[in-house]
Amino acid sequence: MPIKIFINNKGDLKDMTKEFGLSNSTGMWNVIKAIDIDKDGDLDIIGGNMGSNTFLKSNMRIYINDFDKNGAYEQILCYKLENSFYPILDKDELKGVLAHELAHIINRDILISTISAVFAAAITSIAYMAMFFGQRGVGRSAHPVFSLLIIFLAPLAASVIQLAVSRSREFEADRVGGIISENPAALASALNKIEKNAKNGSFEKLENHPETAQMMIIPSMSKKGFTSLFSTHPSTEERILRLKKLEHELNSK
Repeated sequence: MPIKIFINNKGDLKDMTKEFGLSNSTGMWNVIKAIDIDKDGDLDIIGGNMGSNTFLKSNMRIYINDFDKNGAYEQILCYKLENSFYPILDKDELKGVLAHELAHIINRDILISTISAVFAAAITSIAYMAMFFGQRGVGRSAHPVFSLLIIFLAPLAASVIQLAVSRSREFEADRVGGIISENPAALASALNKIEKNAKNGSFEKLENHPETAQMMIIPSMSKKGFTSLFSTHPSTEERILRLKKLEHELNSK
């Protein structure tokens, strides 16, 4: 249902939702606050939709202040431990992370991921069609072992290809992000800190929702060896090595 606005006219509540332009404000509203957000002297009503009723609850906070009193504002990303917040990333590291995410937009990685998912589905569908209809004209059915291999291996191969594309896009986002921020070492340091923080349990809830892994800068669960083929992200160690190499190349120019 939409957010409802009522005007109290001498005890008679009149529905003014349409007049306030909120008739189409449907959603899972779970919080409402009155705060002077634009500092003009009157209270503004802020409705919260979906942010607090999703399982993706953040235990992080960004503090912005002139901490070292040099006339410039710094942004410090912090994580919550018990009832206190502790720094994770400094300004340069946070800039590197933002540059990485901006690189995904510049490189149109959402489009590329969608296309790879479509191709993966097409490969699976074509394999199934070949299995069921390929032998019809010959007058005999396919060997059952071959049919089983098609059923299991075709989707597996398609998924491996799709995830390989995802890992390659992460490498490219690191490279472009390092160039944009002009500080690949800061991004490398940020990746190292985020992974250490994740191992301390920050990604515990995300591990129960692996479908969200592609949205993260690092995976919620690190995979090694053969299982790394099924990871949306390359290993953090490899990413850091490539960023350090990029840092050397940029400094040598």
